[in-house]
Amino acid sequence: MKISSNEKNLSDFIDLHKQIFKSLQIPNEWNEIIWNVRNWIKDRNPCNNIIFSVYKSGVLRMSEEFEDFTKAFSIYIQRKKSIGYGATRNYVRCLRILYNIMKDRNEISPSQLTRWHFDETIFILSKQHKTNLYNISACLGAIANILDDLQITPSPILFINKEKPQKHYYDYKQLSEISSGNTRINNDKLPSYEAMVAYAKCTNNPINDNEAIILRTIDLLIATGQRINEITCIPFNCLVETPEKDNNGNIVLNSSGKAILNVGIRYYPEKNMSPRVHWLADQDIPLVIRAIADLKKLTEPIREIAKFQEKYKRLWKFDSEYIISDSELLEYLCVGNINNLHSFLSFRKIKPSHKCVIDEMTENKQKIKKFYKAGDIENLFISKINNHIVLNEGKKIILKTSDILSITFDYRHTKSRVNMIKILPRKLHYREIADALGTGPRMSSIFTVRGLTETDGSRIKIKTHQPRHWRNTLYELAGMSNVNQALAMGRQLLDQNVAYHHPTLEEHTQTHRDFLNFNSVAEKVEFLKTGIRSKNILGELTETYHNIKLKKGDNIAELFLKTFANAMHITPYGVCTNDFSLQPCPLHLECWNGCSNLHMTGSDHETEQLQGLIAQTEDNLIRMQKEESIEFGVNRFTNRLEKQLNNMKKALELAKKSKNIRLFPEGIDLSSGNRKIDIISGE
Repeated sequence: MKISSNEKNLSDFIDLHKQIFKSLQIPNEWNEIIWNVRNWIKDRNPCNNIIFSVYKSGVLRMSEEFEDFTKAFSIYIQRKKSIGYGATRNYVRCLRILYNIMKDRNEISPSQLTRWHFDETIFILSKQHKTNLYNISACLGAIANILDDLQITPSPILFINKEKPQKHYYDYKQLSEISSGNTRINNDKLPSYEAMVAYAKCTNNPINDNEAIILRTIDLLIATGQRINEITCIPFNCLVETPEKDNNGNIVLNSSGKAILNVGIRYYPEKNMSPRVHWLADQDIPLVIRAIADLKKLTEPIREIAKFQEKYKRLWKFDSEYIISDSELLEYLCVGNINNLHSFLSFRKIKPSHKCVIDEMTENKQKIKKFYKAGDIENLFISKINNHIVLNEGKKIILKTSDILSITFDYRHTKSRVNMIKILPRKLHYREIADALGTGPRMSSIFTVRGLTETDGSRIKIKTHQPRHWRNTLYELAGMSNVNQALAMGRQLLDQNVAYHHPTLEEHTQTHRDFLNFNSVAEKVEFLKTGIRSKNILGELTETYHNIKLKKGDNIAELFLKTFANAMHITPYGVCTNDFSLQPCPLHLECWNGCSNLHMTGSDHETEQLQGLIAQTEDNLIRMQKEESIEFGVNRFTNRLEKQLNNMKKALELAKKSKNIRLFPEGIDLSSGNRKIDIISGE
């Protein structure tokens, strides 16, 4: 029987990825229904299984062809987009939903998928009021596009994601929509003032040791602004102290004759497993030092057990035949009382040993004292003993449980108590920090147990990512450069910084207003010098200044700035960096022919002047175009005006996007052909 081209494409796609599968660090076979992808996909999630079944329980299998396609697709999408464990699992879940719809129609092959299956999936999920419908629809759109690109279906699916995001963080709010000049842009991404004050009260008065471990971990989250998964994986020996040195390499001393230290925390960025140091501001050092010291002290007994289990692969020191009484066992399995302990073990099919004796009479009832084999208890928890790897890169183990700072005993909250297993050390989980800060459903937060609320009486909630936005906003308002912000936050892309800036309208426009409030040209020039020093103003003068500063030091760089930047002058349309004292511009205000000297500072005055000039130029152009057929040579002037008009409109668009910008970096220096060669060299 001749197979169709789309079925052949499907078969080739699956065969190719079966070969790729052999090169991946997955301990399972291809035909297994559950894959452990911990060594394949870098992720800090403790659960790293992907289940290829009809339901997530992993019991009922898909058809062989669809299951193979789902496995091949998971490999393909992860390699193509370099996505993490969560995203890869979400694509598998979407394919599982599609298969369930196909199954009801007795369809088993991916080549039978049509646009109807995708639309029906969205229709069914919308009736179920799924909150993540936008994300599911986006995944389905990606699946449909890949099916179309690979030509696996007879006809293109052409599915389009028409869902609108429900989460507010997808929304863009214009500055004009903000009611007050003192309201921070996207202030819902920042913790409230009341929340921070309430947290200060909590962290200085922990209720018990377990809460103290959580609070000290949150201290590190607030002091550094790192991602929550980075904070929970901070190594035990994380503190870094290096003496500050001057330009000559000599250690700088304070007034007491002691070395001034730069203090930082060593951590592993989520986007890159290589260790990095987050250097601390002076005011953050005491908070961090206290947090680290307390965590080391509080986790000492937990760490000793973790080291024992990692070394010997055993639960505890007791021999497997050792008989342990229920009262003694209750010290390790803290589940409330003896009766709860008996129920706890009975539910898990752990039976007492043959040695059971009758104890004293209590309330006319015989109290039974039970004894258990230590080996039975050890077998109950053996799987968790062998899972002490916290951070790994392939087969290379980077951190184990005993190597990280924030660890605790395994525990579960019930309505009446906390069940803690004091023989199961593990790292502190994200959900426990979220619960403590009021954003998790599992337990009362540190605020509710103390009766602390917002000013309107509502529940205090701090999202684990809000301290990151708060910290980055502080960096921006303090004038930290984009590069240093990205380094401090462990960020790989500079353009992501702006999403974490939440100034007020007044702070956002402060630079513009400062520029307009000068009383003289000299003050404006001094303002421009400051902009060159901080790299807020771009151009060759700025590049040359910093090049000289790097090679020859501050004094020579400032001499250069004093010599050349004093000649900068203000035009109605921006700042011109041409030095008129050396080479007067022969083309008065002919900047719009693409002169490389022209910069815009973002003031409203410049924009108004430019808009007026555009309108005037358009009128002149219309008049001259009427004269073209009458007067000889007029076309040369109209062509010139059209070029200038295009440059003006381009400048107006750029001015809307950036406040300090060099308009024509690839343009020419109309004031002189060779003058800038010496300045660029920095000599």
